[in-house]
Amino acid sequence: MECVKCKTELNDTIKFCFECGEKVVIPSTDEDKKKKVGYINSKKYDGVQLYPKANGDITYSFRYTDANRKTKRMTVGLKSGGITEKYTYNKRMAYLNTINLGEDPKNVKLKRKKVDIITFDSVAVRHYASTTDNKSNKELQKKYENHIKPFLGDKNIADIETEDIESIKTKKSEKLKPKTVNGIINEASVIFNYAIKKKIIKSNPANASALDRLSVDNAREKFLDTDEITELLDAVRDNEQMYLFCLLALHTGCRVSSARLIKKQDIDLVNRLLTLKDVKNNSTYKGFIENDTLFKILERRKKELKTNEYLLSYGYKDIKDKIKETLQPILNDLFNEGLEIDDSKNRAVPHTLRHTFASHLAINGVSIFKIKELMNHKTIEMTMRYAKLSPNSGREEVKGLNFC
Repeated sequence: MECVKCKTELNDTIKFCFECGEKVVIPSTDEDKKKKVGYINSKKYDGVQLYPKANGDITYSFRYTDANRKTKRMTVGLKSGGITEKYTYNKRMAYLNTINLGEDPKNVKLKRKKVDIITFDSVAVRHYASTTDNKSNKELQKKYENHIKPFLGDKNIADIETEDIESIKTKKSEKLKPKTVNGIINEASVIFNYAIKKKIIKSNPANASALDRLSVDNAREKFLDTDEITELLDAVRDNEQMYLFCLLALHTGCRVSSARLIKKQDIDLVNRLLTLKDVKNNSTYKGFIENDTLFKILERRKKELKTNEYLLSYGYKDIKDKIKETLQPILNDLFNEGLEIDDSKNRAVPHTLRHTFASHLAINGVSIFKIKELMNHKTIEMTMRYAKLSPNSGREEVKGLNFC
């Protein structure tokens, strides 16, 4: 075939003449239609499409589903303009993020009244991606995947109501303990709060004021008596780190999370004081170093420590986990034989040492208000569990009754 203007011989796939620029109309046949090249899906990048142009250039586009659930195509640009498959794919992912979180006004303007769907799962995925990738985050994400996503994942987050969360609570209560169910609801609440922060929704249907949590009776009653304390200290004496932690917990009532944060500058040997960081209550308080054995160990350790070095570091990446991993088997052997794994009231755990500290204070007649200060409890209600151990709990008054 030749150009009608300059008579240049043309390939039948070219629709214009490169010599004179004359447009050429090529007769359409069934064979031509079969050979016609359309959009080609990228083999490397999902959703990316290539369109070969007659002049040898390539147009890059991507496909997506809009807020009205219709498939759309958006052109990114030409290969001659520097556009690549990878660049187009990154543009697609960025655009999908704006759709999923409702941040693209072009996507929602036209039919907002009809459809405006941002799924709970899309918000959850964004939330976990924005959180530090650590062991705790992975465990929380697993809790979401197992217990929340099956109920709420596909729902429009703006349409979820307290009744939907209530149904999860009811269903999970059939097989799980109240504390576990509350943890599931609390995790859903965290995701709703993230959506509020991102201005996707305005209220949280899972917050405590909207949805009552299940009643949990998990107050630990187990504390070590003096003979048991001696047994424990004898069992850990050869492990200086565990021995030091046990002394700290028994004589100051500090939690594991507080003990691991003690630094050189927190040890005041002159006044025999420790500055303890309460992670749970986001505060600091003082502990007294009145035990001579504890004092001597701290005196030696402080000399060995560098500025800002942790007292219980000893090269472990996470001393909190190390304490639990090492101490719990010892407690199991000594005090937990025959007890069910979920018997939180009676099993001895590392936190039992803090409970032991407060219990012996009460037994020795220390007032509840003073115990509250020494434990750094946020409310007096948290301390009242020890009142029954006090020698002034009313026993003598009851003995004075004589009705017969």
